[in-house]
Amino acid sequence: MSMNRYRLMAIDDEPKVLDAYVSLFQPSHQWSNLLARLAGEDSDESEEEDEFEFELECYPSGEEGVEALRYAMVEQDPFSIIFLDMRMPNGWSGLETARHIRNLDESVRIVLVSAYADHTVKEIRQEIGSRFVFHGKPWNDNELVQLTRQLASDWEYERELTEARHELLNATEIAVKANRAKDQFLASMSHELRTPLTAILGYGELLQETALEQEQRSLLKTMQVSGYSLLHLLNDILDLSKIAAGKFEIDQVEFDLDETLLEVTQIFSVQAENRGLQFEVQHAKEGAEHTNLLLGDGKRVGQILINLVSNAVKFTSKGCVRLLVHSHQKRLHFVVEDSGIGMAPAVVKRLFKPFEQADSSISGRFGGTGLGLHISQTLAQLMGGQITVESEQGTGSRFELTIPLLLGREKQEKEKLQQDEVDAKLLQGRVLVVEDTPELQMLVSRMIRSSGAEVDIADDGAQGVEQASAHSYDLILMDMQMPVMDGIEATRTLRDKGSATPIIALTANVMQHQREAFQEAGCSGFISKPVQKSTLLKVLQRYLKTAQDSHEASALEEEIIPLDDELQELLNQRVKEMSEELGEARKVNDLDRVKAVVHMIKGSIGSFGYLGISALAADIEEQLRQEDVTEYNRGLDLLNQRLLAILSE
Repeated sequence: MSMNRYRLMAIDDEPKVLDAYVSLFQPSHQWSNLLARLAGEDSDESEEEDEFEFELECYPSGEEGVEALRYAMVEQDPFSIIFLDMRMPNGWSGLETARHIRNLDESVRIVLVSAYADHTVKEIRQEIGSRFVFHGKPWNDNELVQLTRQLASDWEYERELTEARHELLNATEIAVKANRAKDQFLASMSHELRTPLTAILGYGELLQETALEQEQRSLLKTMQVSGYSLLHLLNDILDLSKIAAGKFEIDQVEFDLDETLLEVTQIFSVQAENRGLQFEVQHAKEGAEHTNLLLGDGKRVGQILINLVSNAVKFTSKGCVRLLVHSHQKRLHFVVEDSGIGMAPAVVKRLFKPFEQADSSISGRFGGTGLGLHISQTLAQLMGGQITVESEQGTGSRFELTIPLLLGREKQEKEKLQQDEVDAKLLQGRVLVVEDTPELQMLVSRMIRSSGAEVDIADDGAQGVEQASAHSYDLILMDMQMPVMDGIEATRTLRDKGSATPIIALTANVMQHQREAFQEAGCSGFISKPVQKSTLLKVLQRYLKTAQDSHEASALEEEIIPLDDELQELLNQRVKEMSEELGEARKVNDLDRVKAVVHMIKGSIGSFGYLGISALAADIEEQLRQEDVTEYNRGLDLLNQRLLAILSE
């Protein structure tokens, strides 16, 4: 058995007593022999089994002993046990010495050795606490040896427990930091992904309002459906993180079930038709959900239905996919039936686990992450419902979502509000858009101008604060993730200056604690990226006044924006600026500036469809981070060539 080393200290003003300690606590093999003699054992055998190795230091005064203890603590080589004489007339007393010892080391075991009782136990406890042991003089060697072993084991156990506690605290701190870093990464990725998605889907909405041929309109519809499918996948990934962290919350607001079902129909009617499938939505007419709004999280209900119908369409090669809706005994039932590949019973059992698919070949044949059903079941349970499944291999599947039916206001009230919103389509007011991405500046500006309002642009939070302080605005739309000054700081600064202008956050960061941060900074609300025109218009209608000039309304509604030419001009201008700035930064070897320009190129160019250049910029970012000079210089040369090629197109 390996020995554990323990440091002992003896403090006594009588040399003969210190000699007795030395005699008793000899080097390990001699002390083991003493134990063997005391126990009547063979000395060699006892030495092999002993697990203690003591090192003794002796001091004739409390002052010297405390100084040795202080040095040991600095060197992180502490003493385990201190034998302390209570009567030492030429210096510190035993009790005073014990007080100094305890102030330096809370864990060392103190053995008060005395033939006299100068202090009561209560008095000693008041001075040094309860961690001490009395032992009389003269002592019995056997008793003192056994006491020393017991105290050493107890000291070692406490030391290991303390170390384990510290390791646990460190591990917890590391886990908290890792979780925080994960949240920051997801927020950053959400921002990076939603920014180009905003441009794609937003310009798609604007393009729909222009004069298009039937084939062009059909192609555009397919593009938008694909874009929203990508958005739903992104939402799944973010939702999984929130579910794992226990931070997921279900909203309880009014929503129109018919609108939710219409959205599902619009998304999958095109997909089903392209696959040669029949897609039907059947909603029983007698339910109260037809006459009333529902109370709950309509967005999450739609998300579950989209996941279920998406799977049904994906795994059905011929036949029909049906979504059947009815209410019964204060429960809403959504049934998704398909005539697809079906599943074996063993597969059904593991369907709702994260990252699970029917079998190992499913991902290769049909794609997918295996997240949808796990997230959908979790959402259903959070809403007080569940998803059940029946399936037979080769004949199809039947998924049923059941949730509580909670009724809100009658629909007539909402329909009147909707009509009022249509009548108030043309608005008047002045809006400040604080956004650092040029293509999103143009997109949001066009959406605002199409409503009749005026719009100004600021490129970052600092400019936004400056413009909002110098001019009067009815509404501020504030991106939350920008250079120079981010949206939270800009919002907080404006509120500190006394600004009461409504500030709406434009953000891809949709986790609850991030929303709370926006609210604490002073935001009046938020719009999630990608920005949808319908969502933006609702915000504008809330904060802006209605225009009175109907002639002006007619003129604006008839205006058709020449989209392609203006975008091309913007692209060429941006490419030229970024190419020149990159060249200047490289001339003076300003790596921080180079990194900033490369990051700008990665975000902006990809939004215009140049994904190869965006990917190249991402690679160069990584090379710059790793300080791979040869590779990033070669990459920067290639990047500049690709930028100049855009200008020559």
